[in-house]
Amino acid sequence: MIILAFDGVVADTLALRCNAFAQAIAQVGAGALPQQPTDATIATLLPGRTFYEVARELQCGTTNAQAHREDGHDERIGRTVDETWCDLVAHVALQRQSMSMAHGVSLTDTFRAWRPSARAAHSHWVLRADSVRRDVERWLVQSGLEPDFRMVRCADDLPRDAAQSSIANSYHSIYHRSIGNRAQGFSAPGPTSTPSRADGVPTVVEVSDYARRAAAQYFPMVSPDTDAAPVVLSSLPDTR
Repeated sequence: MIILAFDGVVADTLALRCNAFAQAIAQVGAGALPQQPTDATIATLLPGRTFYEVARELQCGTTNAQAHREDGHDERIGRTVDETWCDLVAHVALQRQSMSMAHGVSLTDTFRAWRPSARAAHSHWVLRADSVRRDVERWLVQSGLEPDFRMVRCADDLPRDAAQSSIANSYHSIYHRSIGNRAQGFSAPGPTSTPSRADGVPTVVEVSDYARRAAAQYFPMVSPDTDAAPVVLSSLPDTR
């Protein structure tokens, strides 16, 4: 089994999402932020996070992913986060992304080159997305990739959890689904297991260190070390 990030690994959406979020801040206003974010800051935060989570991180003035209390208070900034501002920015950004994706988004060059040789090695593909399901499912149909993925896990599949990030919720769900599929030949190692790829354990391909750390809590074939080289499509077994 291989688990692929939709945004930035399969679909070339990262620049689109960054632009949609920057436009949302311009429309809503940056008054709730300690400083005006740059495109580079937004681009760094996006992989593995929803628009709401990016808005919250920007209010906290840090790129560190930490849990926040249910009452909205974040100890990193010593005050209550403006949830209304975060929701409004996220809503506008989602609207802009949906409009941009209405007629499809290109595959990434790496995925386009890797896909033909991958089918024999990975019969079960899982898609994990920071984008919302309505956009992802429409794109999968438009691109003809819908039959490739046995499971699609999107950021909005569960209500927002104040105690856990959307990517942690996604990998929790994917992990427990893989346990249920053991009869189909999957192994479902626990967080402390370190088997090799040859043992048939799921392989995870993510864009950012933040996303890889979240995945590594459930699947060992992704590096949780920010100094280690990321798992990339071109490093997977060549099946040609």
